[in-house]
Amino acid sequence: RIKFPGIQFMQGDARQISSLFNDQFSLVLFSLNGIDYVAHQDRQKIYSEVAMVLQPGAFFLFSSHNLRDYPNKPWQKWHIDRNSFTSPARNLYHTLKSFLTCIRHYRNQAIHDGHAMLLDPGQGYRLLSYYIDPQEQIAQLDPFGFHDVKVFDRWGNE
Repeated sequence: RIKFPGIQFMQGDARQISSLFNDQFSLVLFSLNGIDYVAHQDRQKIYSEVAMVLQPGAFFLFSSHNLRDYPNKPWQKWHIDRNSFTSPARNLYHTLKSFLTCIRHYRNQAIHDGHAMLLDPGQGYRLLSYYIDPQEQIAQLDPFGFHDVKVFDRWGNE
């Protein structure tokens, strides 16, 4: 706010922003894969709400987990970075903790056509994250008026 005094920043629940005026915002940002931690129906609600508050030609930016990039190889899933632990005992503790957490939550995963709720290895298998195929993401956005969609990979390639 100090650096950009003429810009108003707001924070709130993306599923309930219709109380704001229509066509008010030139940019809506949903950062850090945050949209991946709501249910599928809520995700659809977010698209609808964002579409209502954006000005014509405005931008909706968000990041999401890519289903094509899900680590499905055991050596990737259980990879241990030895530099991040101070001792072999601590390393073993975290490996076992992640393994047991994965076993406990494994049955809660759901795989659908083009998207899935999967255990997130980056969160120690504690959270279910929404993973989506890029083509499915484009198809989900289309009914809400998002037609000029650009998808980028983690390295910034379109």
